Amino acid sequence: MGTFGTFGQLKIKRFLAYGSISQVGFILFCFCTLTRQGVFSLIIFIFFYCLMTLGFFVIMFSVRDFFLGHRFQYIRDFRFLIFYNPFLALGFSILLFSFAGIPPFAGFYSKMFVLFSGINSGLIFFSVIILLLNIIGCFYYIRFIKTSVFESTQQLVEAKDAFSLISNFRGGWFSLLPVNRECSLVLAFILFFVIFAGFFSSSIYFIFSFLSHLILSF
Repeated sequence: MGTFGTFGQLKIKRFLAYGSISQVGFILFCFCTLTRQGVFSLIIFIFFYCLMTLGFFVIMFSVRDFFLGHRFQYIRDFRFLIFYNPFLALGFSILLFSFAGIPPFAGFYSKMFVLFSGINSGLIFFSVIILLLNIIGCFYYIRFIKTSVFESTQQLVEAKDAFSLISNFRGGWFSLLPVNRECSLVLAFILFFVIFAGFFSSSIYFIFSFLSHLILSF
């Protein structure tokens, strides 16, 4: 329901709500395995999902503050983010790719561990179903990236009055969207883990294996 319900959503809150439903499916699938590997997959998936969600809200609030409290309700409100701050648009795209489970980002590894735990528990049919639904779900994250990064310059010129930024417009590019220091540090920390999770896979595996062992020991 979450995967197919997200396609028709235009509002950010509903997009996040239906997207969360599809992500919760991975969490429930971990419980179905009833194994130590399932607990390990559950912990690592929740950790990275919360991390990526925090990064999403950091970017959303940074953009909102730049537009003097303008309420961001619709996906189209993220149009032309690459013109306001290309670095922020790149980070936003990385987070969305990670939500979709695209390698080599952290979201891919967290979902991979969940699927492996299901396969090792004999739940091969459900693992295939979840994999296919995730592939379908990639399209609405790619649509979000298209909206926030790849809208045309001509549309940008037509929309500039909506945000009262004409004074910042210079030859088709806006001045860099400022991000406060705290948000910049938090976002840099999150993106570091999301991008380089694969390079520290052995350390991550050891840490979360230890945590899963502690949970099961109670």
